Amino acid sequence: MVRLVNPEANIQLKKKYKMTIRTVEESWSVIESWLREKGKADVNYSKVLDALNPPATDEQIKDLEQKLKAIELPKSYIQALKIHNGVAHQVPFIDSWSFLSTELVLHYWNIMCKFEIFDDDSDVEEDGVQQIWHSPKWIPIAHNGFEDHLCLDLCPATGGQVGQIIEVLHDDRDRTKFASGFQEYFSVFADDIIEGKYLADNSGLYFQDSNNAH
Repeated sequence: MVRLVNPEANIQLKKKYKMTIRTVEESWSVIESWLREKGKADVNYSKVLDALNPPATDEQIKDLEQKLKAIELPKSYIQALKIHNGVAHQVPFIDSWSFLSTELVLHYWNIMCKFEIFDDDSDVEEDGVQQIWHSPKWIPIAHNGFEDHLCLDLCPATGGQVGQIIEVLHDDRDRTKFASGFQEYFSVFADDIIEGKYLADNSGLYFQDSNNAH
């Protein structure tokens, strides 16, 4: 399932009206509490809660950064991993994408680094994102099972922000910014959960709205 509304619009609305953007810890607390409460009536929500991995260790995070060619990951993303090191493999979670563990981040990053590069228009930029096939400074954090990823963009174009979240499709060079940073993106995820925009089935958690039912 593909989200119909780009979460970046929700983030900008929050900033306009000075609404609170949660810390990563607060967002995880909202998500866990919601899954726990919903799980009392529907076992599928309990299964999603059980699919959350244990915290990543400092050693796992340090090892990941070293293997990503000494890339320094955003602090908010590290904070998220230190609470839950992703979810079980291929379980839909954030925006119906599987939130990757440190091990799978490295796995998919290595695969992405093998992409053939056809960037004749490498100077093309849109909304602060380079419109290219791939960069080793795009770090996959979520996967949809079809070789598409949500990535931390650590090499933004003019007007972009280091650590912004972008969508990287394997068969389309158009790169879309989803959020200006991980903390903001995760906070919108928690808001959407509270607002009833997610449902669980026996495979995982799915985003839905009035125009898109799972």
